[in-house]
Amino acid sequence: MDFRINRILSMIIDHITMIIVMFPIAILVFFLLIFLVKDTIEIIFLDIHGYALLFSIYVIYFLKDNWKGKSLGKRIIGLQVVDRKTDETASSFQCFFRNLFIVLWPLEVIVTLFSPKRRIGDLFANTKIVEAEKESPKSLLGDIKNTKVNVMQVFLITLVTVPFCYLLAYIMVSINS
Repeated sequence: MDFRINRILSMIIDHITMIIVMFPIAILVFFLLIFLVKDTIEIIFLDIHGYALLFSIYVIYFLKDNWKGKSLGKRIIGLQVVDRKTDETASSFQCFFRNLFIVLWPLEVIVTLFSPKRRIGDLFANTKIVEAEKESPKSLLGDIKNTKVNVMQVFLITLVTVPFCYLLAYIMVSINS
């Protein structure tokens, strides 16, 4: 099949998967906010901290390629995120950083149609997508289970995620004002 079609298919699989994974968590966070705020009207017009908490759920999406540079969609289709210069599997931070641009998802899809190997996030993270061996979806669970937590990676991801979520929250608060 055409690389461009495979790339779009993997993006669609990933997007649907992330919606399925993130939606229940978003519902739990929303109920937590209701419990903490105790006024439904205030929930509708969240302050910057509430929005930042809601946006923090996106960290799941940002980490989707963290295991061998392969998200669920990439494993099924047979693609991988690699470093543009070395062709080695992209680092966890590169995968995380490229996925920060997921908030521009519709634009990312359009860019991918014209440049299937490098979307906007790839340009900033110095990565690209290459064909790789297909893997079963279960392989992702095994990789996640075998992950050793790296304190520096957690620190860097937190250092980037918190301000990014607050930036998105500031934008939402500004729109609602």
